[in-house]
Formats: sequence, structure tokens, C-alpha cells
Amino acid sequence: MNHIFLTANLIFPMWGLFLFPSVFIIWLLLGNFIIDSAVLLITMAVFKYDGKWKLWRSNIILIWIFGFLSDLIGALVNLAVCALFSSFTSLDFDAFLKTPTAQIFALPGIIAAGTAIYLFNYSVTFRKSSLDRGQIHRLAFWLAVITAPYTMLLPTV
Repeated sequence: MNHIFLTANLIFPMWGLFLFPSVFIIWLLLGNFIIDSAVLLITMAVFKYDGKWKLWRSNIILIWIFGFLSDLIGALVNLAVCALFSSFTSLDFDAFLKTPTAQIFALPGIIAAGTAIYLFNYSVTFRKSSLDRGQIHRLAFWLAVITAPYTMLLPTV
């Protein structure tokens, strides 16, 4: 009886994600917030910026929101690339996501998302900060490079 109970508990979290996607979304939001915060704070520490916590407090929400918006832009670019190539080849749409060469089709989406992250952060997020243009460029650049959605490179099952 204990064995069956243990097995049911091991399987439940997977079904919980399907039944209660909000749990997954909370972890996703929290994880992205932590990663964005870490990248911002570490980049400011490496380049020896003053007022790290004040800058973090005033900008992290916009960085976080624009990160999600940029990921959506990258996903739409991936969707467009796959749709375009599937219309010219005999492969169905799903085959592009499952082949080992899926990385080739994911690169435009990753580049688009990274570029959007850079542009949003450079032109909007840090616009009212006391940083000079070079400092803003470095922060926006490293946020874009490190937080780009590299998980798009993983083929789906």
C-alpha cells in the first residue's frame, strides 16, 4: 500500500502542471525575475557601478516585463520561420521542432529576442537613470546576451 501511495505522489507533480498550469507559471515568473536580477547586479558589480541597489529597485520590473515581451517576439519569429519553411518543403510544421537541425530554425528567434531585450533596455528601461550611454550600453548588452531565450535551441519531444 505504501508503495502505491509513493508512486502516486511521484506522478502527481507532472499531472499537477497540466491541471494547474498556474503553479508552473509562478515558478517561471520567479525564475526569470531571479535570473534578471542576478545578471543586472553581477554586471553592475563587474563594471563597478555606484548605487547598484537603487538602480536595481528602479529598473528590475521593466527589465523583467521587457524580457517576457522579447521572448514572445522571439517565439513569433520562430513560428514565422517554421511556417515559411514548411510551406516550401515536404516537412510538416512539427518536424522542424523535432529534428536535430531545429537549432538552425531557432537562431532567428533567439537573435530577435536578444535584439529586442537590448533595444528595450537601452532605449526605455535605463533612459531615466543617471548612467551614461556607455554604461547603459554595457548593461543592455549583457542582459541581452545572457538572458536571451537559449532554451529555444532544445528540440521538443
